[in-house]
Amino acid sequence: MKTRNKYLHIDSFLRKNVILVALIVCIVIFQILTKGILLSPRNLSNLLRQTSIIGVVTMSMLMLIIAGNIDLACGMSAAACGGIAAITMVKWGLPAPIAVLLAIILGILIGVWQGMWIAKGGLVPFICTLGNQLLFKGLYLTTIQGKTIGPVSNSFKLISQGYIPINVSWIICVIAVLVIIYSCVNKRKTAIKYGLDCGSIMSNIVQMLLYIGVIVALFWRLCSHQGLPVPVFIMLFIVVITAIILQKTRFGRRIYAIGGNSEAAKLSGINIERYTVALYVIAGLFAAIAGCMLVARLDGAVNSAGNAYETDCISACVIGGASMSGGVGTVFGALLGALLISVLENGMGLLNISTYFQYMVKGLILIIAVWFDITSRKAGKK
Repeated sequence: MKTRNKYLHIDSFLRKNVILVALIVCIVIFQILTKGILLSPRNLSNLLRQTSIIGVVTMSMLMLIIAGNIDLACGMSAAACGGIAAITMVKWGLPAPIAVLLAIILGILIGVWQGMWIAKGGLVPFICTLGNQLLFKGLYLTTIQGKTIGPVSNSFKLISQGYIPINVSWIICVIAVLVIIYSCVNKRKTAIKYGLDCGSIMSNIVQMLLYIGVIVALFWRLCSHQGLPVPVFIMLFIVVITAIILQKTRFGRRIYAIGGNSEAAKLSGINIERYTVALYVIAGLFAAIAGCMLVARLDGAVNSAGNAYETDCISACVIGGASMSGGVGTVFGALLGALLISVLENGMGLLNISTYFQYMVKGLILIIAVWFDITSRKAGKK
């Protein structure tokens, strides 16, 4: 009986941490196939820089999906905001802070534009954001006239090419470990308080130690290079803010309520239109931040900016456990989903696998993730 219970605990642990396990398996496979290049300090730093831009946009996509919405224009929104920042510095000669401010203002205006069409105009989010994707892409390419706008100022490039000092990076690592410990302990206490299944103490400890081990190993590799990259710090800051919004605020709880049952949420007095506009404003803001990070990384605004961002962000959310029907999703899951996609792209790139084949792999992963979501919901209703 004890052996049976042990296997049940292992099975429960694997099911609850399937994305983390899948990520670790992918890392091990590519680490072997690339003969250690994948986790080399330099490549790991580049991989996380790549993840950070998608990670920022994924956080706003997650909130939209939880609320039963979507944003197919997120990539072009980021491109447009980054383009304004590049033009502001290169053609107008204005300083980097002004460029960032103008990009953020444009992002907020884009969010208001989309949110009002959906909340007040009654447009379906899929159709509205698809149309805006084409609109923003046309405006962006018209503005830059098909040319690269750059180079940008050195101070602006720090947004995506700078590093946090090594001693400060280790302080951030310690804070991250303390946050993980607090989060795991608090989650177990809350589950016990409300009579929910929280698993065995041993499985909780193993889970917590696994998270801590990954974080410490990650910072150790980064600090053996030049420290924590600035864009990764920005992404982590956005992740923490998103987690606080979703888990600790009335705004976050109402987002889940709207996505879970919009009619019930409306009858309970929640102003769905106002929340919808607010979510798209947040999406525009995060897109502006990601756009600035992209321009800083590429040293200018380019034609291909923002392409396929919506696919990667939606894939990250769904792979991380978010439901396309709304009401379900976690920040940690979406972050792991973004990391998994980046590891696949980076690993296949290091192996010189064709870009066309990479598209096929990502598309197949998205289909499987959505199928798994639908299957799980059907099983839950039985």
